[in-house]
Amino acid sequence: TMRRTTHHCAAGFTSTSFTPVTTNAIAPLTADELEARRYSRVKALGKKAYAQLVTNFGALNLELHADLAPRTCENFLNRCTTGYYDGVAFHRLIKNFMVQGGDPTGTGTGGESMWGKPFDDEIVAKLSHTGRGILSMANSGPGTNGSQFFLTFKSCTHLDGKHAIFGRVVGGGSVLNEIEQLATDADERPRQPVRIERAVVFSDPFDEVDKAPAPAAEPAQLPRASRALEAERPAPLRDGVGKYIPATAFDAVPERSRGSAEDPGDDQDDEELRRHTATAKRPRAELTDFSAW
Repeated sequence: TMRRTTHHCAAGFTSTSFTPVTTNAIAPLTADELEARRYSRVKALGKKAYAQLVTNFGALNLELHADLAPRTCENFLNRCTTGYYDGVAFHRLIKNFMVQGGDPTGTGTGGESMWGKPFDDEIVAKLSHTGRGILSMANSGPGTNGSQFFLTFKSCTHLDGKHAIFGRVVGGGSVLNEIEQLATDADERPRQPVRIERAVVFSDPFDEVDKAPAPAAEPAQLPRASRALEAERPAPLRDGVGKYIPATAFDAVPERSRGSAEDPGDDQDDEELRRHTATAKRPRAELTDFSAW
């Protein structure tokens, strides 16, 4: 795991405007990093989410690709569990193409994500608008996802790479058929209203990830996403200088006793070293004799 420090140690050595710091410290994870790690855990779990949209025409059972598009699925699951979709109508219907909903204003221009702002397209190459009942995000351009979604009546591969696919219909095909046959007005709005009476979530992999036991040392006040991921923080940096010099290298070295009763050879060793040093001295060169050149 890549470890990122606060850079205070380097700044203290290279800039006079920073207070010197001699110990490296791991930088705290940002909100985006925590979110990315949480989504990685959901992907690794490899489980789908399952939800149901109960309409005035019947129920549509949905399988959500939480293991492939976790951000988009979490947004949809949140909109379902918070009642955001309750009473919302499908405002656009094009036979042999798709039906679109998820906008509480019913105009096709409203609706927001669980974060209160648009989020990026989560395009997955292995997912395609192929077949009937594909669940995908509606948008007004790249990175403009909110709460609106659509269900396909047929293959629409020309939408691949432009809209984020995050699920499919796995039950209620006859309900989808009945909705497709409804008459529409000039604005492609169903003449007979199609409403989501309530949304129900049956299985949510995010709950399994977020409810995982937290380490004993983990702060209890951390938010839901942070609690599940704080255990993946890298261990603190070890003491010492750089990678190869441990802190123990700077421990005080005891002086060697000289001439003690326990080590009578110390004085003799020192005397021998002095004699060797004296004999090894290089004679000074005489500038008056150049015969050796």
